[in-house]
Amino acid sequence: MKTYSASNKTDEVQQRIAVITPYKAQVRLLRSYLPRYIEIMTVDSSQGKEKDIVILSCVRSGGTIGFLDDMNRVNVMLTRPKNEQLIQKNR
Repeated sequence: MKTYSASNKTDEVQQRIAVITPYKAQVRLLRSYLPRYIEIMTVDSSQGKEKDIVILSCVRSGGTIGFLDDMNRVNVMLTRPKNEQLIQKNR
């Protein structure tokens, strides 16, 4: 039987879960609210990385959404999770 300490659980979460957002300002804001062991990154910095679970934070829904104009960035956003993706919008 495998036992888990708080440290093991933190390591497991860190290896499995990431939050991705298109904007650097949103990364800074999320870092102030979420635990340090959850990886929070921009779309560009997530390129080449995968996590089991990815939370995609889409913070703008009004007017134009510039990052949707670049299909390479959209592709990166949508292909980082191995198992599950959650999309969070602003409203």
